[in-house]
Amino acid sequence: MFYLVVNLRIIDPTNTNTMLKPKLSVLLLLLFCAMNSVAQQTKTPVGGIRIAWDYNTLVKVSSNNARYSGYARLIQLADKSLICVYEAGGVYCVKSTDMGKTWSDQTLIAPNVDHVNMAVPDILQLKDHSLLVCYNPRPNRRPVDSTKHFDIKTKKSYDSGHTWTDERTLYEADYRFENGCWEPSAIQLPNGDIELFFANESPYRQSDEQCTSMVKSKDGGLSWSAAKTTSFRPHSRDGMPSPILLQNGREMVYSIEDNGFKNFKPTIIRSSLKDDWANPVGANDVNRNFALANKVADSLYLGAPYLRQLKTGETILSYQGTEGRINNMNHSEMKVVIGDSEARNFDRKSVPFNIAGDKSGLWNSVSVLNDNTVVALTSTSSFSANHNAEVWMIKGHVMPELRAKKVGLKSKNKSEQPNPGPIFIGGNGPANLTADLNYNDKYLFVLVSVYADKQIKNNSFTIYIDPQNKSYDTPGKDVFKINIDGMNRMSMFEGNSGQWEIRSSKGIVNDNSGEGADSYLRVIGIPWSIIGGKPTSGKRIGFNMALTDIDGHTENISANEADKPFTWCTLKLY
Repeated sequence: MFYLVVNLRIIDPTNTNTMLKPKLSVLLLLLFCAMNSVAQQTKTPVGGIRIAWDYNTLVKVSSNNARYSGYARLIQLADKSLICVYEAGGVYCVKSTDMGKTWSDQTLIAPNVDHVNMAVPDILQLKDHSLLVCYNPRPNRRPVDSTKHFDIKTKKSYDSGHTWTDERTLYEADYRFENGCWEPSAIQLPNGDIELFFANESPYRQSDEQCTSMVKSKDGGLSWSAAKTTSFRPHSRDGMPSPILLQNGREMVYSIEDNGFKNFKPTIIRSSLKDDWANPVGANDVNRNFALANKVADSLYLGAPYLRQLKTGETILSYQGTEGRINNMNHSEMKVVIGDSEARNFDRKSVPFNIAGDKSGLWNSVSVLNDNTVVALTSTSSFSANHNAEVWMIKGHVMPELRAKKVGLKSKNKSEQPNPGPIFIGGNGPANLTADLNYNDKYLFVLVSVYADKQIKNNSFTIYIDPQNKSYDTPGKDVFKINIDGMNRMSMFEGNSGQWEIRSSKGIVNDNSGEGADSYLRVIGIPWSIIGGKPTSGKRIGFNMALTDIDGHTENISANEADKPFTWCTLKLY
């Protein structure tokens, strides 16, 4: 925004020198226009993939009616089935043979015993296809019993999770809560070694400090080394490590919650396989980096991170955060951000679950299936009729950067129209949208399929396009949006100083290609001539879409913001 400064003074009405008497109405009009003008800024566009969450895959995973089930972790096994472990008055597992649509009854892995709770499990399938579950025995805080310690334990299964045996105690901390050990998670290295990481207060019994420790097994989890410190920030608490071996084959990294700031933030700790944690990663070490690409307020809580890597190389990180909510952990919800192949510069934040403002979604995790589908897991009472905390899952589609294929000039030729996808919008509710793009020398074509479980004609969509890659921070000249409702009515707008102004939609092709009781198909042909001409092949175009459902809720492509063109997806013609 810029401002016009006007020097107003009292004018003598008898003075005939009209050159010194500017009209007040003109001055006020200029001032009003200046105050309502927005200085357009170009920003670096946010490229890369998106994760589009699918509300219609929302499923309850925990199978009991316990008051609390949570801290869920899921993997896909070699036989392609899914197994999920969680805590619920002991450590349990459930399995799915239909990719998470339905889940088995729970199997007990480690029961609570004699005032000791078995908590916070994680699971790993080893190279020999056996399963290793690690968990954290935690004595009740009352009464204090000096014979019961905080521990790190493991158990194994050799029959895909039906039975569990070979329990081992890897580490024993103090019996006092303030000197405990916490949250184990493990990886297996290319040479077969298993490294298991956990948060550890026990070495710091005279302070509130905490480090990350690691123990190693060279025989499939049957025996373990002494613990060594892998990261430590003095006067702080490195917590909740979540390790992965990067696909580059050279580095292992883990995420932690780091309160070396005013409040917890996700941080990445790394070591080469060659160095193998030769020295602890300290506060200012080059192997410790803030996870997010953009700074957030120190006061905000962003804790309990969980790290994984997609088949396509990008890394993904979940955490429980309070952005846009009451800034208290008990009101936080799951967020997922996307990083590069080295687990750096996480951005493109999305929210998998619609958690009520007075509820929370805690102790979250993500898993990547063989087909690159992302599964998000949360512990919440937001979907429970009896207010119990339950484990829920939802699936996310990985949306690549967009490419439009060139076709012939006959826009009505069905064989030359794209099939719906890879664009997907459908995280807010049952209604969803899929879309694809192609083009010729006259038009950009957008094939849109909209599904809704009720009153399909009351669901509309919007196309946003930045054909010259202006990448503005607000709507500006040469940036466009086109609204199409379920009745096939259309309107077009162009940005101007942060606002959208109506433009003629003359020339846009709007082909009603099919309609049913719960869906409709549209082919929208946008003439290049009305949006500034066709960009050259390979040049970046900013692109976004939005779906507005019957209840008036609008959802953009994941991580895109409608009035911030620089956040839109990358589209290229080829």
